[in-house]
Amino acid sequence: MIDWARFIVVTAFPVSGTGKVDVVRLRRVIGEHAARPEPATLTGTEERVAALWSDILGQPVVVPDGSFFDIGGHSLLATRAVALIRAEFNVAFSVRALFARPQLRNVADEIDRLLAADGSTVGRR
Repeated sequence: MIDWARFIVVTAFPVSGTGKVDVVRLRRVIGEHAARPEPATLTGTEERVAALWSDILGQPVVVPDGSFFDIGGHSLLATRAVALIRAEFNVAFSVRALFARPQLRNVADEIDRLLAADGSTVGRR
């Protein structure tokens, strides 16, 4: 979900060699200026998923209600994210689950649900 209530002032838009706006660099600029939540606001599972997403997307993941796709993810990165989630948590997390509820909090809730159904505490911290 995009928070439209915030404004970030930039002196100039980063541009590529062709003179077009460099969206990847612009997202980094925005990410550097975005407010970071207190660490206590994220559960252990949310923190671990946020770290995975941050590695994949190359920018900080700062809000639990942020959508994987709104912060730079796309279908190819989604399959990579799902593979990393499966390996990290040892759960049968699906690409469909990520597309259905792509917010960080919802993904973490689904992982916790899968862990509880399995009776496992392998992925929890």
